[in-house]
Amino acid sequence: MKARARRMAISVVVGGVITFLLGLFPSPLSYLLLGAAQWGIPLPWMTQVIYPNAPKIFHWAEFIVDAGFWSSIFYICYYRIYKRKSKL
Repeated sequence: MKARARRMAISVVVGGVITFLLGLFPSPLSYLLLGAAQWGIPLPWMTQVIYPNAPKIFHWAEFIVDAGFWSSIFYICYYRIYKRKSKL
């Protein structure tokens, strides 16, 4: 049980880090909205209207969903590697 909780905690931390790092890049779909730039992949969680000194708007619900997405992807991959090592 401890190992599963450890893998889950590692997955949540890595998912958050991946989400923050992907927030540095513009979303591929950000060009659909004219006059606004969006950051975050696959779900844009940061928006900025394009004009001088415009503040960036953080969408925390989208951030949490995005972090959950990357956490689950990492957990699945990490779990498969862990299971493969335990079979050897």
